[in-house]
Amino acid sequence: MHTLLTFLTNAYIIAIGFCFMVSLRVFKEKGNRALKIFSTLLGVTFIVECIAVYVFVRNPYFNMPLYNDVISSTLLKVAVYLRMPLYNVFMLVEFMVYAIFFRMIIENKMVKKLIQVYIGLLPVFWYWIVFEQFEFRIWNSYLMVTGSVFTAFFAGSYCRELLQDNFISNLKHTPEFWIAAALFVFYLWFIPFMGTLNYVSKAYRDLAQWFLAGFKLANCALYTMIAIGYLCHKTNTRKSLSSS
Repeated sequence: MHTLLTFLTNAYIIAIGFCFMVSLRVFKEKGNRALKIFSTLLGVTFIVECIAVYVFVRNPYFNMPLYNDVISSTLLKVAVYLRMPLYNVFMLVEFMVYAIFFRMIIENKMVKKLIQVYIGLLPVFWYWIVFEQFEFRIWNSYLMVTGSVFTAFFAGSYCRELLQDNFISNLKHTPEFWIAAALFVFYLWFIPFMGTLNYVSKAYRDLAQWFLAGFKLANCALYTMIAIGYLCHKTNTRKSLSSS
């Protein structure tokens, strides 16, 4: 199982890196602000995951012969200690960028107002959850579940707009649709996954490993879909797309 998880982790990071490289093509075009913002988030995601996995978890220098057991153990504890704060900060950035992205491409005024309120309240909620209810160095699922619910709603709202606008014939060349559809499916699955993960990890540790493998595989599928969207990108005429 360890070998499988290691393989899926590497595949997941490669998928993010590939997705980011593919997305850079939008910077050659004028406009497309939303796609450029999302591409920047992909780059940040790649850097964060590389640091979290290859620096804070699997750094071979922690076990070099020149370090004694005490130093190696201390370095490893510091790395694990820093990993959760990194993810806690990144979660806020990630869900904020998702919201900004959908606010730029959604036309429905009510949904846009909801997104604006969400953008204003999310940092407050993040601070309350991270510092008041938990600790900065401790992982909590409340922010992740909250962000997942709203992201799935925003993504579903955008897909619904496209279907109502009879935009179906151009969907395969619309990266915003691929991104929204990927996020909608991923987070719709992710919400019940997070709801059961804590229980499974405590009661069935072996099964929890398979849950984790499924999570990494789902991440690979998410970024593969987004990469396909950028690869299929063609200029379109819908006003609400990222040129606005």
